[in-house]
Amino acid sequence: MRAGQTFLDNPHETPFIPNWNRVYAAYPGIFSELRAAVTSDAADYAPLPFKA
Repeated sequence: MRAGQTFLDNPHETPFIPNWNRVYAAYPGIFSELRAAVTSDAADYAPLPFKA
């Protein structure tokens, strides 16, 4: 709740959100892991074929 209150106190202040270059510098394997996770999710949650 503290984060929400901070936002309400200063709604025009931009929060610190690291860009992807900083994320990659800290965790070089992030993109391959994200790609693998998306591929796995796509296989698990693909829509079922329509049968009439």
